Parts: sequence; C-alpha cells; structure tokens
Amino acid sequence: MALDNKIHTLYWIIILAGIITILALLLEKPHETFIEVFIPLEDPIERFAPHSMINDSDIFVYDDYVVVKGNFTHYSGFQGTKSMVPTFDKGHDAIYVSPQNESDIYIGDIILYENEYRRVHRVIDIDSDDQGWYAITMGDSTDIEDPNKVRFEHIEAVMVIIIY
Repeated sequence: MALDNKIHTLYWIIILAGIITILALLLEKPHETFIEVFIPLEDPIERFAPHSMINDSDIFVYDDYVVVKGNFTHYSGFQGTKSMVPTFDKGHDAIYVSPQNESDIYIGDIILYENEYRRVHRVIDIDSDDQGWYAITMGDSTDIEDPNKVRFEHIEAVMVIIIY
C-alpha cells in the first residue's frame, strides 16, 4: 500500500509539473513580440473633426505671440457644464466666425447657437425638411443628440480657435 501512495503522489506531482509548464509557456511574452488587439465598441458613434476655416498663410508665429488673420466675430469663455469635455471645459476660451449661409456649416463643426438654450455643441448631421435646412447637434461627452433641430437662423457663430 505504501507503494500505491508513492505512485499516486508521483502521479500528481507529474500532473502539476505539466500544468505549471504549460501555464508558463502560455504566459511567457517574448520581449520582441507585440500583439495589437482591436476590440470594436458596440455601436460606436462616428465622430467628425471640424472643417478648416483658417488658411496656413493667415497664421504668423513669433517668439512671444501669435497672429491669426481672419474675420473673427465672437470671443468667449465656457461655463462648466461638462457637455464638451474632453474638447474644452470651464476656463478655456474660444474664437468664432459668423457663418454667412448654410454652406458654411459642416458636420463636425462646433457651433454657438440659441434655440431653446444658448449652447456650444458639435454638428453631427445636416439635413432639410419642409421648413428648410437644419443641423443636429450633440455634446462631445454624451451619446444623446440635442432635442431640437438647429435652424440656420439659430446659429450665431462657428468655433475656429480653442484657447486652453
């Protein structure tokens, strides 16, 4: 019976040694091997960047200041609503231009508008209905569209510069 116990113990030692070896091989990460893993988000929201409204030739950088030529119409800071974090937040400032018509507004632009409330949100869609052109907006920190269509006459300005 003592021999049976020794064989049984030896059997389990061999099994455990095999498991430990297999785990060590599976967990070993060679230093020169990199594995890129892409995990798609469920129903990701497509985000767009604003279109360029300032030409490179209109930007002048000096040792202690910067000059940007343009037809700027608004300058403002932000309240701490957190609706546009991480793009900007309270304590940041922005410079805007006034759009002349609907074709000056693009998906991805950040606009200052007032219909129900005064907001600064990103345009996520542009369309028209029986009342004409409109934009759909949304804050960058949410996945929920703003409740009202933004008509061109509600838009005061398009953001062109953020000062952090």
